[in-house]
Amino acid sequence: MSQQDPSPSSNAQAQVLDNPYLLAQILEYLCMRDLLRIQLVSSSWKIMIDTNTKIQQTLFLKPIQPLPEAMIRTDVEDHDHWRYCRATISRPPESFSDKHRLFPVHVAHPLVGTSHASEMAGMTTREECDEIWDLINSDERASWRRMYICQPPLEEVKFLYTVCGLREEDGDDEKGDTSELIVQQNGGVTWGYLFDQVRGQADFAQLYQACDDEVFYIDAGEVCFQFSKPSVEDGIYCDLCDRTQRDLIVEI
Repeated sequence: MSQQDPSPSSNAQAQVLDNPYLLAQILEYLCMRDLLRIQLVSSSWKIMIDTNTKIQQTLFLKPIQPLPEAMIRTDVEDHDHWRYCRATISRPPESFSDKHRLFPVHVAHPLVGTSHASEMAGMTTREECDEIWDLINSDERASWRRMYICQPPLEEVKFLYTVCGLREEDGDDEKGDTSELIVQQNGGVTWGYLFDQVRGQADFAQLYQACDDEVFYIDAGEVCFQFSKPSVEDGIYCDLCDRTQRDLIVEI
């Protein structure tokens, strides 16, 4: 039985994927999770990913340029409003209300970091502490350890974590005091360096492991973390600001 000849469309697809330039243009639009997965498909694709600056920036392995500042209202306490306004990339007029301030914008890591609803300048590392425990004790060769905690990178962050006298499985689920650790790294703090510093703390062995989204909290001072990347056509409506934002927030 003769094998059927490949269709013209299959040949065209193969030629596109074999063209380094065209392939790079496609890969640059993939999300971080997909970029990490496809490196297992082809060694040549992995080489391209490792050498393409744009893709390395998407993977938080190389720094991006500073982003436009966000204009935030400071006269309201509605946290949902603060979260909405985080997505407002400011192109401020010559003067604007005293009720607004400009904050630097940093993009949170899409896989490890998550937003903290009650604070403007901070983020947690997922809601399940058991997952973080696994991350801290993971293989040191893991690629995510070399990734910045945010883009553009921060060279100093405050890391807050909660400990108690006994672990939850020992029958003591009462929270202890929150410990504070200032982490500094030239060029930008990476997840691996951050967790190595936490592991070196004296009270780390007593780390509280219950599910609590405040156990690990990163405070970067007056920094506005951007957690979402809305589509241009979606827009973001803010009742308090009474306007619809339809700008593409950030592309990295």
